[in-house]
Amino acid sequence: VRATLEKLHASSLSPHGHPVLFVASSEENDDVEGAARAIFTHEFVIKPPEDDVRLKLLKTYLKNVALEEGFDIKSLVQRTAGRQCTEIKGIIAEAGKHAFQKAWAKKLKNDKVIDENRGNASIHSNYSQKNRRNKKNSPLLKLKETIVLSKEDFDLAFKSMDVGGSSP
Repeated sequence: VRATLEKLHASSLSPHGHPVLFVASSEENDDVEGAARAIFTHEFVIKPPEDDVRLKLLKTYLKNVALEEGFDIKSLVQRTAGRQCTEIKGIIAEAGKHAFQKAWAKKLKNDKVIDENRGNASIHSNYSQKNRRNKKNSPLLKLKETIVLSKEDFDLAFKSMDVGGSSP
């Protein structure tokens, strides 16, 4: 990569060359080799948002999300200190994934109970074929209404994000 960048840079400096604009980004400044950094004439460091900005971001990101009763968004502001916007979005997405998994497991358990109450040994959805085709009665849409993010979901999200990414 470095050799290619150096060739492009050199050709842009020749009398008949065309100017080339290089733009790059990196999560960490230390991830970029010195030789690759030398090609760039300007470097910008974007600092993580301050508390008041993170509060506004979190309120915006969570505007259409159901949160458990008594959820303390200000504690989330503190827990996201030093994190960039993309990391904060990732934590919210991860918390949503945990909340979805809980809601889905609860739905499957409820379906199993309904089936057992009917005396049916097989586990199947309690929706008719007609309702499966009707998007308004979709089990996933109904499930969406029951998903509520909790402190526990965020705890799990932070734990999985801090050890290198999304959980399975």
